[in-house]
Amino acid sequence: MSERTPLETLSANCLGNENSEIA
Repeated sequence: MSERTPLETLSANCLGNENSEIA
């Protein structure tokens, strides 16, 4: 994991939310 910007983290969180169990 590299240092991501808040936007990158939020984007990845939303996109990966489907696959991840971060409801």
